[in-house]
Parts: sequence; C-alpha cells; structure tokens
Amino acid sequence: MFAVVAFGGKQYKFEPNFISEVEKIEGKVGDVVTFENVIFIVNDDESITESKTAVVSGIIARQFKCKKIRVFKKRQRTSGFEKSQGHRQANTGILIKEIKFN
Repeated sequence: MFAVVAFGGKQYKFEPNFISEVEKIEGKVGDVVTFENVIFIVNDDESITESKTAVVSGIIARQFKCKKIRVFKKRQRTSGFEKSQGHRQANTGILIKEIKFN
C-alpha cells in the first residue's frame, strides 16, 4: 500500500515504514507530522482509491542537506562572461508510520 500526497508544490509517494525525503519541514527530530492532501491510495491488490479524507502520518527522522550541485553559466560571443555557483538543498527525512482513512 502506498499513498501519493501533494505537498510543497510537488507530489510524493509515501509507503508505511519507509523513510521518504521531502523539502524541509520546520520541526525537530521526533516530531509528528501529518499530511492531509492525499491525492490517491493504491492498495495491496493494486486497486486505486481516491480519498479526500485520508491522512498520512509520520515522524521526522532527520534534517539534512543534499549533495552540493554546481551551476555554471556562460554566454557565447560576449566578453568572457562565466559565472559559477553552488547550492545545497535543505531536506527532511520522514518515517511514515501509517496511512489511515477517515
């Protein structure tokens, strides 16, 4: 069983007892988090259930930063424009405890 949840402008697949990585959520390790914007749920027999009242709950497992990416910009046929930047995205690991229907 898994649920697809819309959160932070993206859609995430949440399975019970797995750690899912999402964009940073304010909170400390051990805090309880609930997601109410469930798009649909796929059951074990692969039947799809669209439920507006389903809730996914989990616990914040860790706060971390992703691997650094390099952004390099260069313009052709100009006077040597080159620009290099780096970025590390802040993420949160969430241990999904349960998917329940209301």
